[in-house]
Amino acid sequence: NPNDAPKDALFYLAKTNHINYKFDEAIKLYTEYKKIGSASSIKKLQVDREIQACKNGKRLLSNLTDLVIISKKQLNEIDYFKAYDVKEIGGKLLIKPDDYISAYDKKKKDKSVVYLPKTGERLYYSSYGENGNTGRDIYYVNRLPNGSWSKPTMLPSTINTEFDEDYPFLHPNGKTLYFNSKGHNSMGGYDVFKTTYDATTQTWSKPENMEFPISSPDDDILFVTDSLEKTAFFSTGRYSPYGKI
Repeated sequence: NPNDAPKDALFYLAKTNHINYKFDEAIKLYTEYKKIGSASSIKKLQVDREIQACKNGKRLLSNLTDLVIISKKQLNEIDYFKAYDVKEIGGKLLIKPDDYISAYDKKKKDKSVVYLPKTGERLYYSSYGENGNTGRDIYYVNRLPNGSWSKPTMLPSTINTEFDEDYPFLHPNGKTLYFNSKGHNSMGGYDVFKTTYDATTQTWSKPENMEFPISSPDDDILFVTDSLEKTAFFSTGRYSPYGKI
């Protein structure tokens, strides 16, 4: 709506501050926008969620860890994952096979990336499911004794939120799952989370945000680590022009 344009400019100014870690200023502007924006815009732009993400960011930034960047490349969003060298980890990264693309995924032109482990007994992937009413969620399928795959099982609400979850990577130990989410205590866009499976209780632990500098207010995706969890690849939209990562 053209009438909303000047008002929406306030939202995007808030978003600019948010992306640049100026969380207090962003909260102030988002709150001002809530007073003037139309109810439909406030809902569509998920303003309350953005305010919560800024509050999460303030908490997460108070606890910094050291990270050494070994190398950094700017790549095209279309095939950035080909730059990951997963030989030593085993397995491979590929565009999600058609078998796991729902009708709703097709409608959304879903081009998610999946990690196929070396043993390949279980495949984790993300999908909008049949109707997309909880955004993208993480599912898995098991290889059956006859070589075909089981029906998909959705991971529990400990992991899947009403917001988007994507890019699951199961650590070679078979019990630590890294994934990306716009829910939980994300500081904006996708953040990187980690959860561990407890075989005795058959439950996943509360997902833990990997925090800054791995997570940022921009999209941080496809976290893949070696077995010692000392070296990892991940991709981010921060400081990148549109279409690059």
